[in-house]
Amino acid sequence: MTTSGGGWQGPPACDTPAGRSSSSPAAASKSPGPSTPSGPTTDQPSGAPNGGTHAEVPSSSRESKPSSLAPRNNRACDGCRARKVKCLFEPGRQDCHGCTLLQIRCTHNRPRRKRGPPNRAIQSLEQDVAALFPVPDPAGVTEPGDGPVSPWPQPREYGARGDRLSRLASMELIEQVLNDWFEKLHPLAPLLHRRHFMWRLRQGEASSNNPAGKIFCALVASTCAVTASSLRCWAGSINARRCLAFIDELELLHRRPASGAGGDAFEYTLDWCIAMYNVGMALFSLSANTTYTPDVHGALSQAAEGVRYILRYRMSDTSFADQQLLKRLLWLLFCTSNILDSRGHLSYLVIGHHDDLTSLRPQDLNDLSLSVGLYQQLSVDDLSPWHGDQISYIPALLGLADLFMVWHRAQNAVMRSDDESQACLATCLADVQSVMESLPPELCWRGAATMPARVTMGHDAQVANLIVTSLYIRSDLLQKFPPTDDAGRRRHYQEHDRVIDGLIDVMWNVPDSVLEHDGRHVIPKLRECAAAYGKYLNLELDGMKVYPAGKAKLELLLKKLDIIDCWPGPARSEHHGIGGDRLLSEGAGVFFGHDLLWNDLRIGPLTRVE
Repeated sequence: MTTSGGGWQGPPACDTPAGRSSSSPAAASKSPGPSTPSGPTTDQPSGAPNGGTHAEVPSSSRESKPSSLAPRNNRACDGCRARKVKCLFEPGRQDCHGCTLLQIRCTHNRPRRKRGPPNRAIQSLEQDVAALFPVPDPAGVTEPGDGPVSPWPQPREYGARGDRLSRLASMELIEQVLNDWFEKLHPLAPLLHRRHFMWRLRQGEASSNNPAGKIFCALVASTCAVTASSLRCWAGSINARRCLAFIDELELLHRRPASGAGGDAFEYTLDWCIAMYNVGMALFSLSANTTYTPDVHGALSQAAEGVRYILRYRMSDTSFADQQLLKRLLWLLFCTSNILDSRGHLSYLVIGHHDDLTSLRPQDLNDLSLSVGLYQQLSVDDLSPWHGDQISYIPALLGLADLFMVWHRAQNAVMRSDDESQACLATCLADVQSVMESLPPELCWRGAATMPARVTMGHDAQVANLIVTSLYIRSDLLQKFPPTDDAGRRRHYQEHDRVIDGLIDVMWNVPDSVLEHDGRHVIPKLRECAAAYGKYLNLELDGMKVYPAGKAKLELLLKKLDIIDCWPGPARSEHHGIGGDRLLSEGAGVFFGHDLLWNDLRIGPLTRVE
């Protein structure tokens, strides 16, 4: 991603209010404000008696109460009250100086807190009544100033500092997007600890001006970008391009050069690596998974570089929870690199020849087990329970990594003859089948059978991803080791036919809402398998063409693709000239022309046995 020229310094911290710049005498003389006090002149302190002089007032008192302070509003706005800073107004302006600087709405909706000591007798009676007649709050949010204050900030109150994320979207919308990420996408990419992540968000860490705060802000924005680019439900609410532009504009992931000889100004962190991975995947999704730009390669390769560096040189300084998350990210990057390599794109190094693969595999832990010793996290009272607290989604990640490890070994195999090539193919196909059979029961394909009790929608998404990936790898291996005789062509066609049957079985039995979770990966794999199968439509077996039966299966698969392959993103428009790209209106979809794919398969060069 390109970065802007000037560095953005972020909103002022809480100890330097946004309106402090107006406290100079020149600024104060030009902005009288809405509530200019009357009485003594500015040359005389308000507490001095009539006729008093400056000599009668201590110098420290004069310094602490400058004579030319800009007048402030009698009732601070909601933003200034939350940040606990002065609420200063410019003459003739509706918004205060702090809200204008932070580019947020200046409102006065929150009720004022009651001051003074609490009435112990009334509080005791209220507690007795509440114990006798408990009434659950349907909204789950306590109004400010009513009742005891929670030790953790509520979703609407996100830290005392100026909120940097408000430039992206409201905190309510951001939390909704993040909740959808944990519900639908976390099973496919378990990279965040939910209670710890939400604790950091509600503590206002994203608004801190230190490097860690900026990187965490980028992590939040990049997670929103991946969610918006993956789920159709967010196509019209929050835009992935806006999230990526937000990161780029504020240079939240910018790597500073070394400050001096031998001094490192930048250190790889887990947050930075996950954010770079999210940026790369969001950019690739926006290109309909077809255009591999330098930005995509740069983001993914830098994420892999950071993960390998931390695991190699900073392992002793990394907590146990972060070590497990780093290992998960390592294998996700490994799978992504192999997917790109299988499509002919430039890959990046993730696993080295001297790496101990056994020690790099993450443990099978859910969030509850991962949080042992992790004290900075929200309690059950502050964040509702979640299926990931008790259920681990790591077995599916390891199964996916094992599938791509089979494909990776096949690419490095050296065959000196056709017999060795076909023997290697048979071994690889058997290894793929062995990986699928070793999966736990909740990840085995059941079809229309009754699902086990512990199976969640996340498991269904994992099952669909594993089945489609295994069939895609089988199809790709068949193309890597082509047949050399009629018997080999027959075996290849029969294997391709089983691949298409498996894809049809999965596509027409898994709900579309489940396929949506990993649509950016599943759909391209389906297209590749369909194109490979189309090469055999004119093949003759025992004097009969396979075209009629193969055509019916292919049309059934392409029909399903036309239903699920509808994602917001860039599309060609005849109204913008040749090569003109436009972004479809939010909520609209783009179809990838499976009728054209079908025409190409019918008129293209096909394999035929004479």
